[in-house]
Amino acid sequence: MMDADMSTPIQEIEKFIPDMDVGHPVLIGTRKSRDALITQRQPLFRETLGKAYTLLARHILGVKVTDFTCGFKCFSAEAAQSIFSKAEIDRWSYDAELLFIAKNLKLSIREIPVIWHNDEDSRVRLSKDALSSLIDLFKIRFKR
Repeated sequence: MMDADMSTPIQEIEKFIPDMDVGHPVLIGTRKSRDALITQRQPLFRETLGKAYTLLARHILGVKVTDFTCGFKCFSAEAAQSIFSKAEIDRWSYDAELLFIAKNLKLSIREIPVIWHNDEDSRVRLSKDALSSLIDLFKIRFKR
């Protein structure tokens, strides 16, 4: 699974292969590791909102990952079937819901540093999407 804007180059999948080969069910790209490379940063305001979202998502959902919103993710076939069949959110908190479901299924989640660049043509409307994403975190947490 990856962002449509190709913020993470498809070649980064090579970093995931060793963990896929040993059976890790959920692998997610992270921009927050020392070993990650961000070639074009987000504007400061967006970056700050992203940090706040991650802090809130970690607290509300209890999923201890560093990067909920990097779209570069890989799931084993079994994990994908179990997780995606339970997902209901179809907005910006979709990634957080997938990780929350994985945590509740007691699947290990491994973060892998990736190369990432900001897409200046992002469709996120900060004023509207920030509030709806926060509301969605509570929906995810309390519907189960």
